[in-house]
Amino acid sequence: MNEKTKKYRRENFQRIFVNRNLFLDKIQFVGFDMDYTLAEYISPTYERLIYKHALKRLIDIGYPQEIANYPYNPKFATRGLLYDKEYGNFLKTDSCGNIMSAVHGFNYIEIVQSRIIYKNRFVNIGDIQRFGIFNTLFEFPAMFMIASTIDYFDSSRNWKQYMLFLSAMIRIRGWRVVRSRFPIELSTMISWRRLTTYTGKYIKITFKRDMKQETIEHFPLYIRKDGRTPLLLKRIRDSGRKTFLVTNSDFWYTNQVMKWLIQDAKKNGPEFSENWLDYFDVIFVDAQKPKFFAEGTSMSQIDLSNGKKHIGVFKGITKSGDVFAGG
Repeated sequence: MNEKTKKYRRENFQRIFVNRNLFLDKIQFVGFDMDYTLAEYISPTYERLIYKHALKRLIDIGYPQEIANYPYNPKFATRGLLYDKEYGNFLKTDSCGNIMSAVHGFNYIEIVQSRIIYKNRFVNIGDIQRFGIFNTLFEFPAMFMIASTIDYFDSSRNWKQYMLFLSAMIRIRGWRVVRSRFPIELSTMISWRRLTTYTGKYIKITFKRDMKQETIEHFPLYIRKDGRTPLLLKRIRDSGRKTFLVTNSDFWYTNQVMKWLIQDAKKNGPEFSENWLDYFDVIFVDAQKPKFFAEGTSMSQIDLSNGKKHIGVFKGITKSGDVFAGG
């Protein structure tokens, strides 16, 4: 190829992909998430750690110790999967709800079988009571934990016999009689629906209680720092646009992570601030996304002197660097 006509091509990781036309000259506000965006967690090291802590909590409430024999596999999950709480299946669908593939535990469901379960291989993806959706990298450990637990119960002969026995007793004697005579608390009896509730709950608890302190104590092990982050944020603001941060993490953790990410900012030049708050016009912590983008939540201002919320709901005009909880 002639050197004059040779085209320069960026590697995929250096490109920006969009699903519709985007005219950046018309964009006045640029927002960022922190977890898995500005703070790039090192994968699969971080997900493996989340899985280990969450699995321990699941076992502590009575799940079989044997589920710990499943080592975390980062290649199992992908974003955008649906979880059928009724049948315990993971589904990959298109945007209309047509099923492309289905998995129960670690076993793929054949097309013939899936047609029996799902008529015309179609599901209503808007049925949030039946289907949960896993959209984020943060949920990868939860997906694997659900699949491995299902795989264990499906392959456990003792478990199958026990559940068949209980089901028969319930049909013969009734739910209340069986519940009063058996040591197992049937209100917490394992079901595919309850399994996703437990895993989601303990993944969140794990991150809030176990992971944050460990992450802060070993930042280089778990978060990849990019010295160009302050440069990016400053360039956006210098162009006249507004920047904001929206994260589900609390202020204490957000402050620690962002301090670490920005602490070497002056390596880009003396005009760069090492105070991470200077790079945003407004910051929202404890945002409770996706609720933040739907009906929203009450918004309280954070007192930066002690990191605590002000009493009452904030009403007023914001100024650069303000931090709010909710919104």
